[in-house]
Amino acid sequence: MRILCDAIVRCVSVFMGSDGKNRIVSGNVDYTLKVWNAENGVCERTLRGHTNTVTCVAVFMGSDGTNRIVSGSYDNTLRVWNAENGLCERTLQGHTNTVRCVSVFMGSDNKPRFVSGSCDNTLKVWNAQSGFCERTLQGHTDSVECVSVFIDSDGNPRIVSGSWEHTLKVWNAESGLCERTLREHTHTVTCVAVFMGSDGTNRIVSGSWDETMRVWNAESGLCERTLQGHTHSIYCVAVFMGSDNNPRFVSGSRDKILKVWNAESGLCERTLHGHTDWVRCVSVFMESDGTNRIVSGSDDKTLKVWNAESSRVIIRLLKDKIRVYETKMRYTPGGEGYFEAQQDFEQKRKRGEEE
Repeated sequence: MRILCDAIVRCVSVFMGSDGKNRIVSGNVDYTLKVWNAENGVCERTLRGHTNTVTCVAVFMGSDGTNRIVSGSYDNTLRVWNAENGLCERTLQGHTNTVRCVSVFMGSDNKPRFVSGSCDNTLKVWNAQSGFCERTLQGHTDSVECVSVFIDSDGNPRIVSGSWEHTLKVWNAESGLCERTLREHTHTVTCVAVFMGSDGTNRIVSGSWDETMRVWNAESGLCERTLQGHTHSIYCVAVFMGSDNNPRFVSGSRDKILKVWNAESGLCERTLHGHTDWVRCVSVFMESDGTNRIVSGSDDKTLKVWNAESSRVIIRLLKDKIRVYETKMRYTPGGEGYFEAQQDFEQKRKRGEEE
């Protein structure tokens, strides 16, 4: 399938519509979001409201059972949209610079929240139903580049964020307090994900412009291993369970390749070749037959779908004038899956070494 857009795409997410069919939502430099039929590539609706480039997007289920889209932008705002009719239901203001990333989660009261990270060096936790900012997380000293949420051993959500300052921070999502800072990376932390180890303890996996990935014990904050293999900056990571029921993660890099790693041993099990430019984003989903698929996006203007076990490319989606950025798969405590995406850093700000 080939989807042609009339504007450069900065972020993409996937959700299941009320008719049981998958939809793709893209955020664009023409300030719009577009909802596409994933089967035939037809644009079903265009969402207008942002006044600058759309940088990140996520999808969550509203209390009425209808999907909502939440998007962030260079206009410093987030917007919540009804995914079925495309109407903007609210605009969220509070950040004072570009909104860089967004992640959705269920609060301890079983109501949806989302957390946004910004170039204003803060994160904000929002009530997804009311749109109120419940708290602001301060502690980073530079732009917040990536964010993820996990349930800790006490049953409460924790937020983990990565920053230009080379650190990750773990926050109590309920109180907003920073519980620990993870320091080992020597350059910008670009991506983060969380998986459950075989001992029942959460692990954080992070990628960086320092060309390494690191696996951290989420309880103690200790770095348990450093993974080397990529030959350039790492931009994205996604975790999944292999067919042997053991955790894996897949990483993508400026070196144009993806690598699948055994999360327990840290060994690289396979390398996926096929992209001809930087790999910017990656996600994993399960097919109806129970097999995992890896989806990757690149500066070569393609999306590729790979068999996670054989590393064979199954589908290649060409996109004209498109750069595809970070996508992530998340799960609610109830086990429902959803995708979210985040633009890779386009503003060069005062740095010049990476684009």
